[in-house]
Amino acid sequence: MKKVFEAVQRLGERLLAYVFGRDVFISYAHADGRPYARALANALTSLDKPLRPYLDLWAASPGATLPLTLLLALRRASVLVVIATDEALKSPHVAEEIKRFAPLARPIVAIAAPKQRLCWPSVVDGVSEPESEENITAGRPSAQVIRNIVEVVGDATQEQRLHRLAWRTALWLCFVVLLGAGVTVVAWQLTSAAGAVSNAVDELADTARLAARRETAKAAGAVIAANDAERRRGEAEGLRATAQAQAEKQRRLGAALSLANEASVILDKLKPDRLTTVAQLAAQAMMETNRLGVHSLQVDQTVRQVLDLMPTVHDPLQKLKYRKVLAISPRQTVVAIEQRDRVAFVDLVTTEAMAAEGLRPAGIWRIVFSADESRCGVVTGVGPESRVLRVWDVASGRAIGPPIPLPPRAYEIALDRTGEHAAVAYGENAAAGLTVRSTTAEPAAAPPVWKARHIDSVNFSPVAPLLVFSDRKHLFTWRWQTESQPTRIGEESETGAVRSLLFAPTGELFAASARGGPVSSRRFRPDLAEGRAVVEMWSFASGGAMSVWRDERQYVYGLALSRASSKLLVWDDNGVTVHTAATGVMEKTITHPSTSAAAVSEDGTIVASVGTDGTTRVFDMDRMLELDRVVSLASPAGDGRPALGVDIDEHQVTVVTRSRIQRWAALETPVTRQGVIPSAMAFLPDEEVIVVLGLDKTFKAAMYSAAGATMDSWVERTANDTAIAAASRRRVLVGDRHGDVAIHTPSGPLSALRHPANRAAIVALAVSPSSELVAAATTKGVCVWTNWATSHRQCTRLPDAGMVKALAFNSSGDELVTGNSAGEVHVWDWRARKKRLMMTHGAPVTSLSIDRSDALIASAGGHARVNVWNARTGVLQQELPHDREAEGVAFDPSGKYLATTAWDYLFRLWHLEADGSMKTVARVPFGTGVNRVAFSPSGRTVAYGGRLTLSLWRPEDLLRALCARVDCSEPARHEVQAASAQ
Repeated sequence: MKKVFEAVQRLGERLLAYVFGRDVFISYAHADGRPYARALANALTSLDKPLRPYLDLWAASPGATLPLTLLLALRRASVLVVIATDEALKSPHVAEEIKRFAPLARPIVAIAAPKQRLCWPSVVDGVSEPESEENITAGRPSAQVIRNIVEVVGDATQEQRLHRLAWRTALWLCFVVLLGAGVTVVAWQLTSAAGAVSNAVDELADTARLAARRETAKAAGAVIAANDAERRRGEAEGLRATAQAQAEKQRRLGAALSLANEASVILDKLKPDRLTTVAQLAAQAMMETNRLGVHSLQVDQTVRQVLDLMPTVHDPLQKLKYRKVLAISPRQTVVAIEQRDRVAFVDLVTTEAMAAEGLRPAGIWRIVFSADESRCGVVTGVGPESRVLRVWDVASGRAIGPPIPLPPRAYEIALDRTGEHAAVAYGENAAAGLTVRSTTAEPAAAPPVWKARHIDSVNFSPVAPLLVFSDRKHLFTWRWQTESQPTRIGEESETGAVRSLLFAPTGELFAASARGGPVSSRRFRPDLAEGRAVVEMWSFASGGAMSVWRDERQYVYGLALSRASSKLLVWDDNGVTVHTAATGVMEKTITHPSTSAAAVSEDGTIVASVGTDGTTRVFDMDRMLELDRVVSLASPAGDGRPALGVDIDEHQVTVVTRSRIQRWAALETPVTRQGVIPSAMAFLPDEEVIVVLGLDKTFKAAMYSAAGATMDSWVERTANDTAIAAASRRRVLVGDRHGDVAIHTPSGPLSALRHPANRAAIVALAVSPSSELVAAATTKGVCVWTNWATSHRQCTRLPDAGMVKALAFNSSGDELVTGNSAGEVHVWDWRARKKRLMMTHGAPVTSLSIDRSDALIASAGGHARVNVWNARTGVLQQELPHDREAEGVAFDPSGKYLATTAWDYLFRLWHLEADGSMKTVARVPFGTGVNRVAFSPSGRTVAYGGRLTLSLWRPEDLLRALCARVDCSEPARHEVQAASAQ
């Protein structure tokens, strides 16, 4: 009985396999065989005589075990085809499928690449079909493989089996029909009578049913119409609500951008008294864009500019409620302030105030301090003919000695180290003179007097009874207590008046002459600019004057010493230089035009410079990095009034002007600045990481995150590196002066690309947006590589490309834009090696960028404008003006913004308006010429740099830093509205 049951079961299995068995069962590993398996199944079903394959992608979902449906299909299949890849060799599912199919004694075909064919005969005892590894990877079955599979299947395809079964079934049905026809005729005769009656009844029933269906259809139609009307009403309401929400969002976004624009306008005018209002405008704009869930570079730039001008500043004397600052001591530790109707002396270290007895602010002409800061001389008087000098003790606030009437038209006052004597320069034109008076008692004899044409500068030595002054041509020393006549030192000056006489605490003298006078004078008197200025150091250690060192330059406007006199600052038109005071050796220079006061930390690492434009800038001299740039709230910007003093004590900066004392710490670098001078830079396409080739000698490219944090760099470099580009999968390409393009990865370098123009420097690199193509330009031509990351790399060299200095791919990579030193911009179909367009930039092109939609091309270099071209027609669409030579351009990933850099010390951001024009939305001062710019892949970070620093930012960091300076919880809307109204 058991044998009979097994025979029946085998017969049933054969019948099911005959009817439902597929021609081919495709076995593969999902990890690396899925594309080829899918393509093979599609190819077999597309034949003239199609085969019916079984592919689990079409019939079963993946899982840890083989489903029953798949096992049934495997048992009933005619041929097993195995895609013999590396992962298939490891796959337990593929092994189980082969194990279950092998006992059925049906054909097995293994499709394997040459390197796998040696591994598979031990696994599959069947036909081995060769296939190339490239076809398996790309999913392209060869025609030979398909023909061989068809031959293995043969004529016993499922379709042919079904045809035979259908034909045999039709013959049997015909026989059964004929047999049944005879029986039917007899039965028909018997039922014909009953059928007539039944038909009549059915006709009546059909008529009733038809009427009922019509009524039901009418009711259903009415319900459907009502539902459809309700649905349309709901859709209309939804569209109306969406439109209203979009309109409200656009209105709120427009309001936020308007606030940012208003803030930018105020910043452009650099009005320090409105800096708090500007910060509130910027904070409100950024919070509004955050609530809307949008990102605006215009708002980010405004906040960035506010933060550059608004560090955490406090006034140590705020509690004293003073009206203004009258004077500051030589060592920057004591100030004289006006409090209501009195004058007080304040120690800036302890902030203790001592009122000057009987001294009122009205009528004060000048206040000077002694070198030891123990006494203060105050000159009062209504006019130059009636001025009186009196000395006060700073510690007690009491007057010392009687009032001293000054000679007519006194214009220069100086106190000696202890304040016991005063030197007074007076007169005008050829009737000038210099006299020394005692400040504590009436002199027993007539005070000494020296007559001269004009006295320029006067100062007392802090260690000896020695007076030093100049008379436009000569420098004099005068020991007035023992000598009746001054002693001339040095030769006759050829550099003009001495404008600064500065003593070190140990007695050394630093003298500076400033040829040509102030900038405003030279504008109307060009002859004043002739000649040279001199900075000179004199020593009096031997009893006489001896010049220690001498330095010549174009102009000198002021001098300052560090607290221990180890560093000397000299400032002129261009900026501030740091010298070793003992030798005069110049160490470093910073750029800050129109400096009015400066200070240096004791170790020489931090320099603060106050300009007449109302800004104070703080520099890290070790890294040549600007730390802060602060708008002085004490003095309106651009009024040309110098600061009273600036000091650095343990890297804490103090600036004293007439109306305010500002103090802040400059210990840390803001997150938006990095101390590297970029010669080339690029963002990695897959992440917010920028790689920078700096001008240092570490021979390792700097890497920074979007937050500005320094990262460990895996890009090695050499002194010959010239250009940089980045591709996906963390690959950085660096070109050098020998025509090689090194490929760096975190795991190590790949084999370099070599330009066909051997030994020619790589001047520009570009990677297509898909990272599949790399273009490199040398002075001898352009090469475009395909398959550049493999051993099958190929180079297409463009003919007659000129001396290309800038490259850019379009979004598809089909076109390459080049800019050359002849001022031409070419658009190439690089595969056909043909030019499609040619535009005339008008100067050597240094930078190119294409927007995301491939509609616009921006070019920069050689002149003070950026050209924006129509990428399809080559027509010049707009010229973007700059104050000096434009250097860099970059479209952001959204295509809405264009960033430009130039040598006018400004980073600019332009917005693409609806009419296609570009509008400036941000102008950020940088402190030096800006040459490089790049956007991150998300567009939320922009990096730009020049000869000083690299600048990066993220919006969330900006808002957090801004809210630390102003109250972001509820900006003062009335102040914002008032600012907008103005």
